[in-house]
Amino acid sequence: MNSKKIYVNHIPASYDTDAINEMFSSYGKILKVDYPVDKKTKQTKGYAFITFNDSASAQNALEKNDVELEEKKLIVEIAIEKTPEKSEKKKG
Repeated sequence: MNSKKIYVNHIPASYDTDAINEMFSSYGKILKVDYPVDKKTKQTKGYAFITFNDSASAQNALEKNDVELEEKKLIVEIAIEKTPEKSEKKKG
């Protein structure tokens, strides 16, 4: 797999985009951090998608898997891109 994007779950609510950038920037240049916020509560959803400049950086960032932050272990995986076919099936 040649993905430049990782999925990170169990991010503490106290973390913002800057903290996520700081935590993962040692693995390579980060192009984008998607850190969704709940529209009703305005709280972060506890997960993020991080896009690196290259796939090697994304692979290296997997080292953060199982790292404990505020009593929760991070889940760090290569992000699986949704294909249009999969999106269509969920709607039907």
